[in-house]
Amino acid sequence: MFCCEKTQWFAMRVTYRRELDVKNLLDQQGVSSFIPMHYVIRMAKKRKVRELVPVVHNLIFIHITQTDMKELKKDIPYLQYMTDSRSGEKIIVPDGQMRDFIAVAGTYDEHLPVSYTHLRAHETKANL
Repeated sequence: MFCCEKTQWFAMRVTYRRELDVKNLLDQQGVSSFIPMHYVIRMAKKRKVRELVPVVHNLIFIHITQTDMKELKKDIPYLQYMTDSRSGEKIIVPDGQMRDFIAVAGTYDEHLPVSYTHLRAHETKANL
């Protein structure tokens, strides 16, 4: 990593539902990543089993420099940039937004009421 290159949160696509495999590889390399997860109930051998699974399959957020990401993509060919469909630009999530997202989506307590709708700062009751 270059001395002045900053880390960014890249939204990445992983083919064939291998997002957890990629997360394990990144954890071994000491690279920060995040996969939004939630619990589901499924049937296994006629029993209900509670399982923690990705909310969106094939999606992982990786906190890394652009240079290190290029190297990582060489090692993991099924890791692909997610891009904005209008501009074609790579999707990079600002640190503050990612921190807020992890704070909400990183809570797996199903008894915790979470609403993903919110008002923007300028959308107060007085301004509506």
